[in-house]
Order: sequence, then C-alpha cells, then structure tokens
Amino acid sequence: MIEKTIRILYVDDYPLDRALVRDALSSHQGAFELVEAASRREFDSILAAEKYDLVLSDFNILGFTGLQVLDAVQKHLPGTPVIIVTGTGSEEVAAQAIKRGAVDYVIKSPQHIRRLPHIILNALDQKRLREERLQAQRELQESEFRYRMVSELTSDYSYAYRVSPDGELEIEWVTGALEKITGFVQPELTASGGWESLLHPEDIPIAINQLKALMQGESQTVEYRIRTKSGEIRWMSDQALAIWDENESRTTHIYGAVKDITERKEAEAKLRFRGEELRMLTARLAESEQIERRRLARELHDQVGQSLAVLGFNLKLIRDQMTKSDFDHELTAVESSIALVDDVIQNIHAVMDDLRPSVLDDHGLFSALSWYAERFAKRTEIKIRVQGKNLEPRLPANVENALFRIVQEALANVARHAKASQAIISLMENGGDIELIITDDGAGFEETFPQEIGQRRGWGLVNMRERAEAVGAVLSVETVVNLGTTIKVSVPKGTR
Repeated sequence: MIEKTIRILYVDDYPLDRALVRDALSSHQGAFELVEAASRREFDSILAAEKYDLVLSDFNILGFTGLQVLDAVQKHLPGTPVIIVTGTGSEEVAAQAIKRGAVDYVIKSPQHIRRLPHIILNALDQKRLREERLQAQRELQESEFRYRMVSELTSDYSYAYRVSPDGELEIEWVTGALEKITGFVQPELTASGGWESLLHPEDIPIAINQLKALMQGESQTVEYRIRTKSGEIRWMSDQALAIWDENESRTTHIYGAVKDITERKEAEAKLRFRGEELRMLTARLAESEQIERRRLARELHDQVGQSLAVLGFNLKLIRDQMTKSDFDHELTAVESSIALVDDVIQNIHAVMDDLRPSVLDDHGLFSALSWYAERFAKRTEIKIRVQGKNLEPRLPANVENALFRIVQEALANVARHAKASQAIISLMENGGDIELIITDDGAGFEETFPQEIGQRRGWGLVNMRERAEAVGAVLSVETVVNLGTTIKVSVPKGTR
C-alpha cells in the first residue's frame, strides 16, 4: 500500500517516450505524480522550484545529456535517486550512469518500461534503507560518545544540570566531594540558584559563553573563580558537555566535572610576579650600568684625560727647550714619552666611547650603530653593513641604549665564535613596531643552554634577552649550523 504520492521529475525531449512512461506509471493510480521537462531550460526551472522524490532522465536529450541531469540533481537535490532511461541499450551507457551515481537504468521498450513502477519503488526503498542505516550508525556513534563523555565527566567532583526549553537551569545533583570544596550542600546550592551563584562576578561572562557553546553542541573546558561558603576564593577548571533528550521538549542535560586548580593558579601568579620583579630588577641594573658608565667616562675625561693632556703639553715644552746637540739621548726619550701619551689619550677616548658613545646621545640609534659598525669592521676586518635610518620620533633613551648594547654583544659573538665574513644590521619600522635584526653568515650553533658557566656564547644570548625584556622588547634567535645566525629584536608599538 502506497502511503503517499511519489513526486517524480521526468526529463525527455521525445513526446512518444514521455507518453510511454506516463502510461506505465498510470497503472498505479494516485501513487505517482509526474512532472515533465522537455528541454534544458524547462529542467533548470522546474528543478530549482520544487523538491522531488526521484528523477527520471533520458540519456540523450537535445542540448545536453542524462549525465548532466545527474550532476545537476546531485548539486541541487543531493541524495535524490536518479534513474536513467535509455533507448540505446548500451552497457557502456549504463556503466557510465551507475559510476556517476545513478541508482539504476531502464531500456526504452514496452517490456522494460512496464517494470518502471517496480524499479522506482525499489530505488526509494533502497534509499530509505540507506538513510535508516546511516541514522542508526550516527545514533550508535552519538550514544558511544555520550557514554564516554559522561563516564569521563562523572568524577568525584562532578555535577549535572537540567536545562528547560526556555533556558532555565535546574541543578540535578552534585557530588559530596564538590559540596566539600564549596562548603554548600546541594539543597543550599539549589536554593541559591545553583553552581553559577558561586561564580566570581568578574568571571560570570566566562560561564555565559560556556553555556552558549554547550547549547551549540560543543564540549567546553573553562577556568574561573568561585567564592566558597567561608568566603574563600578558589580557582576551578570546568569541563562540561550538553546532551539532549530525544523528545519533543528537547530538554538538555549538562554534565560537568571540575578540578580545583587554586594551587596551580597561585604558583602561576607567583611566577608572573617573580618574572616582573626580575624584569624590573634587570631594568634598574641596566639603568645603574648606564649611570656608572657615564660617571666613568666623565671621570676619565675630567681627571685622567685632562692630566694626560697637561702632561703631553709639558713634555712638548721641554722638547722645544732642548737642543739636539746637547740633549740627544734625552730628546729621544721625551719624543717617545709624547708619543706614548698620545696613544694613551686615544685609548682613553676609545674606552669612553665604549662606555657611553656620545653619538648615541647626540644623533640617535641608527647613527650610533653606523659609527660602531665602522669601528668594529676596522678592528676585526669583518664586513658590516647597516641598513635603515634614524627613527622619528626617537625611542626612549633606555630602549636605544638596550638595543645598542644588544648589537655590541651580538657583534662580539660574531667576532669570537661565528667565523663570519660579514654581518648585516637592520633597523626598521614594521607596522608600528621597531625591528632590529643582526644577521651573520658564520658557523651558527646548536640552540642549547650552556653546559658550563664559562661558555660565553650561551650567556651572551641570556644577556641580550634580559636587556630586551627589561625594556618590553622580544628577542628571538634563528640559527643553522654552518649557515649563520639571525637575531631579531622587536619593540612593540607604543614604546616611544
């Protein structure tokens, strides 16, 4: 007995063939509703307008083929069975159609067309069986998933809620262990509005977002604070899953398991605090270092430098008052002493520049890097190229100094360890951030922490990272053995 009328779309450009199919289906009066399309335009229009239980199509149609009909149906009405009706009787045609997704084919002859109602009903039965099998598989998988999730969530510290269709939450149960953590027993939690009544006010949005995600079928794990009955603040990690009852009311049950992570959170807070303390200490040390460098440079200039200048002046006076004939030996000693004083003065100026280069204060970071790179190249015979320009506005003095010292440390590593022939220093602005990049073509190294205190390379990287972090910058290192090293320092936007 046919329970409902089966709507069929039939595509064929030959009127006699359409009449033959129509007569065959009329033998089951009321069972089939046939909608006919005689051209590509009619087919496209009819297909877009309605839904059909099944599609019949001739294989050769004026302007297109049954395979194109098949493709269109699969695109617009996926899952709808398609039966190809062909007058050729070719097995190749049948193979093509079946391979592309047709459920069957029928040869255009009175003998075969008479069997068309049976073929249609069989195709629809097969579709129903496939859908039922897939549904059963989905339900089995869902059931297994629910069982697994409920088993995982039903721990010593678990709870369950019932969510009505209008969104009201009603607590169903909590475990004794959870009652012990909160200090509340279940009736008290129910009376006060449930687990959510314990939430820290600042963390309520977290719970709201969790509930929204749960109602959309997502398993959620969130961290938030609760206030216990004694007023103590505790941190919780909450994993929850929503499961729907298979009934018209669509009642939802939320199963959750919580874990007290207060100790972990406190340890993380202490670690962050210690890290901030270390960063501030590093910044203060860097500031103290610069103050001491300026003091030493000033003292070298004011005391040692001036004294040496006076000494050199006096020696020159003595030399000028001597006659070569009377004091030949002494004159040679005086000339040597003057040359020595000049060398010492030049060395003191070099030390002063290393302690606190005046070009950094007067002209900015890029100029200071260019000046230092030129000096370094002359001293080591390593080619140094500096790219970029002076930044406007300038970075704060402590940031400029930190970046300059990082370059000094990086180039020192290049000279001591890298065996490089050249290095490139780039100072640029990238999206508002400032980037300092030092690249060499040296030996590279394996990024491992130094095994011994004396391993300078490892501690050089530590010093550079500490200098960067002290001014809020981020330092990263990319190195490949035998290919070189790149050190990148990024100063976030807003540091100026």
